[in-house]
Amino acid sequence: MSSTAWPVTAAKPVGKIVALTSLLLSACAGDPATTYTLVAAGDRFACAIDTDERAVCWGMDDFDKTFAPASRFADLSLGTDHGCGLTSFNTVECWGNNGLGQAEPPGGSYVAVEVGAFHSCAIDDGGAIVCWGAATEGQTNSPAGVFTAVTAGSEHSCGIRPTGSVECWGSNQFGESDPPSDQFATISAGLDFTCGLTQGGVAKCWGNNVQGQAAPSTTDLASIHAGSTFSCGRRPSGVAACWGDLLGGSLTPPPNSFQTLAVGHDHACGVLETGGLKCWGNNIFGASSPP
Repeated sequence: MSSTAWPVTAAKPVGKIVALTSLLLSACAGDPATTYTLVAAGDRFACAIDTDERAVCWGMDDFDKTFAPASRFADLSLGTDHGCGLTSFNTVECWGNNGLGQAEPPGGSYVAVEVGAFHSCAIDDGGAIVCWGAATEGQTNSPAGVFTAVTAGSEHSCGIRPTGSVECWGSNQFGESDPPSDQFATISAGLDFTCGLTQGGVAKCWGNNVQGQAAPSTTDLASIHAGSTFSCGRRPSGVAACWGDLLGGSLTPPPNSFQTLAVGHDHACGVLETGGLKCWGNNIFGASSPP
């Protein structure tokens, strides 16, 4: 209930009593519904940033991965059982499983952070990529030089150079680290494939395509997001489109208009134009049931 103190006054005409009662009931009903600016999806859990820049998480909570720090965040990224966020002060904070050092970021000032299955990468304020965590396939061995974007998959990572060219490192079992020669504006690494939007706005993917996850159903996209065996994109109208095989749930997104999208292991979420949240896919641990 609101902490507003209502003063005791002398008797009022009935009309004013009714108005006062209405205000009291409104105060007891609580604050308006929380709205969000960004959402991130991991392995059967998800987190969102509300308009107060606080992270709220839900879904499977092993390793306390749904208990994000109380810091103010500008961005979030989630992996298998850990998450990291870029704070409003340009530092990186991580939480959840740290068995391979994936939730222990180096100190410094950063402009972006991305989380893979068991590793994490960030771009510092000089444009260099720094990675930490699992290094079984060389996914943390980032090249030297300046990058404008970074993404982390299961056992590979990729970055975009200032020229728009993409460089990847780590596992290349399915060609996930062999990007085309196009110039890219955005990039997203999935389980063992990678997708991106060229500077001309064309959606392209490479790597494992056994379930059709690397074959976009449309090239007319404003954003693209790679998952495990499926991918989704947001059309310029805000409507979501997905392709591949979403194991354990419906691949068909709701018909709403979204501001942003996020794709996890076997579910996806989006921030609606109204600021609310909507998810679809596997909901066995409540990952598709946002607050």
